[in-house]
Amino acid sequence: MKFLCPIHRSAQREPDAIAIRDTTRVLSYRELDELIEQFAKRMAALGIDRKDRIAILSRNSIEYAAAVFAAIRLGAFFMPINLRRSKIEWQQMFTAVSPRIILTDENDYSGVNFPVPHYPLKMAAERTLPSSGAEQAVRASVEIDEKQEIAIVFTSGSSDAPKGVILSMANFYFNAVGSNLNLPVEREDCWLASLPFYHVGGLAILFRCFIAGASVFVSPRQETTGILTLLQQEKITHVSLVPTMLRNMFRSYPSPRFLKYVLLGGAPVSKKLIEQSRRRPFTTLSTYGMTETASQITTLSPLAPADKLYTAGRCLKFAEIRILAENSRELPAGKTGEIAVRGKIVSPGNLTGVENSRQNGWLLTGDLGFIDRDGYLVLQGRKDDMIISGGENIHPAAVENVAAEFSGVHDCFLLGVADEKWGMRPVLFVEVENPAAFNLPDLQNFLNRKLSKLSCPDRIILLRKLPRRSIGKVDRKALKKYLSYSV
Repeated sequence: MKFLCPIHRSAQREPDAIAIRDTTRVLSYRELDELIEQFAKRMAALGIDRKDRIAILSRNSIEYAAAVFAAIRLGAFFMPINLRRSKIEWQQMFTAVSPRIILTDENDYSGVNFPVPHYPLKMAAERTLPSSGAEQAVRASVEIDEKQEIAIVFTSGSSDAPKGVILSMANFYFNAVGSNLNLPVEREDCWLASLPFYHVGGLAILFRCFIAGASVFVSPRQETTGILTLLQQEKITHVSLVPTMLRNMFRSYPSPRFLKYVLLGGAPVSKKLIEQSRRRPFTTLSTYGMTETASQITTLSPLAPADKLYTAGRCLKFAEIRILAENSRELPAGKTGEIAVRGKIVSPGNLTGVENSRQNGWLLTGDLGFIDRDGYLVLQGRKDDMIISGGENIHPAAVENVAAEFSGVHDCFLLGVADEKWGMRPVLFVEVENPAAFNLPDLQNFLNRKLSKLSCPDRIILLRKLPRRSIGKVDRKALKKYLSYSV
């Protein structure tokens, strides 16, 4: 099965409709289609051919989006590089992928040892560009086979080394269609690319909007203040946020005038934040997904009943989930186990070629949860985050949700620490405005009343900010350095 490039299709149907814009430029679908074609010619002049790999080290931009689809049309892989990783990690990614060329923005990358030639993303606007030595015919095609592997996206876990996940056109396409069937995106809508394109959540925004014929607003600024300011200033109807961003919006900003939907994911969502969301004029939909599924697996529907708002929703079309016990037996509704997923959205594999997380066509996510009797998924945290103390399981998410109810707690994270007597014991890290003025004894008493003795944290460490890496995920390694400073 072949797909017509969604940008080319919209350029034929609605050539003057807005496709993408930033604070200074607006491109129609016809103009974006022409930019992509021009990019493809430039890449071909550099010798890029089918199966070649193109690394992109850049902030979000219109040129970044164009480069992604030019690579797809050429049959090449695009490989987004996480700007928040270290130079050493960049080198590891380059080594793992062996790109043909590297495309960059205008940032200063002096000190980076690029293993292959690197060129500015704005090269499509340049009149001259180095040639591969022998001009070759441009083999860019607007028809893309669904099995074509188009991307290598590195995971962004809180503690593990990044893993290069291979994603196909089908993965992105069917994930986007499933999302659009659940969360309406109309031609007049505009989705803010609030997540970086080096994350699957940022790339998914492009596919959703271009398939729907809607527009994308691109900003190189990915920090919370810049994103929330754009929501106030621009006519944006949809946005993808992580819980930290939404929490900051509620603290410091009025509700954006044009905003209709917030897709909320990337990190655990507390019940307290959901309650705050219900009092706003826009609709907040919690979602659960991963790099290996090209973004969403389950998402709340705008029509979900109130008692389901604390869940991660139901499976989107083109995906199935089941809950498995330790012995791989499927568990009934209400029982917690490991979440497994299969369907058209699931990655064909990773760079290592080793797949320890697949069983009989099911991808084991490493996440814990249960499905209720109505098919809604309730997340219970990561399998490797589970704290086993004295032979009993402590679910971090359950403790964190209780702690988040206490006044003045902005966010929290429960970490298991080795204990000679019990095996492991929980330590709670709490983000508060002013640690020196925070009433710690009252929080301790609150937790003692709400939690079992086993689940109550042995220590509570107050922080102004929880350390995070990537798009809102707590950095577990960074937390451990605070263990000697418990309050």
